[in-house]
Amino acid sequence: MNTGPLSVPFRSEKPRQDGLTVVIDNGIPVAAFEDAIASAADGIDLVKFGWGTVLVTPRLEEKTACLRRHGIGYFFGGTLFEKFVAQDLVEDYFELCRRHGCRYIEVSNGTIHLSSKRKAQFIARAAEEFVVLSEVGYKDAERSAALTREQWASFIEEDFAAGTRRPADEQARDWPVRHYSCWPHFVWPPRKEHSCVRSATHATLPFPPATSTRRSPSTSTGWE
Repeated sequence: MNTGPLSVPFRSEKPRQDGLTVVIDNGIPVAAFEDAIASAADGIDLVKFGWGTVLVTPRLEEKTACLRRHGIGYFFGGTLFEKFVAQDLVEDYFELCRRHGCRYIEVSNGTIHLSSKRKAQFIARAAEEFVVLSEVGYKDAERSAALTREQWASFIEEDFAAGTRRPADEQARDWPVRHYSCWPHFVWPPRKEHSCVRSATHATLPFPPATSTRRSPSTSTGWE
């Protein structure tokens, strides 16, 4: 960062423990993807291949190879996970992630009716092989808005207990940029684990201006 004499907020260097930036690829061309990643690699901690785009991205391996070169982890969108759940193909989803060298995996219930208990079971299973990220809440804004603070806190606690490393609050209406965190006012009393996930950013490409031995050997960000 070329700040010259300016006084600016401190930006930690990778591998970061907090202030993580998660960028979403929504299917942009490979050349544009590679250019964007190369231009901002120092500020990107993870890339999420959003929704089900991995199923229709013919040069996906070129993108994941680019991320590996730059030391950036990656995972597939929770919506795709939910599609596999809906068809009772969760183990096939894990195999898809293994095949593409994913170290991280997202577990969510934002688009399907999946109980928090069953979701926690999926988190526990995924944690045998992957670093688990989870989403709390629903893509339907009205459903999410109807949740009380106590319910948000309960869902987050349940995800932590099952093995998630980073919970996200589902705020789909805030695209293209939203927080990837459990907001402090959702949890009372606050827990130490929650503080590490605050103040992270979830952005979409193109960029807006300004513990198992079976785990994949793919890139680690260092915080897990």
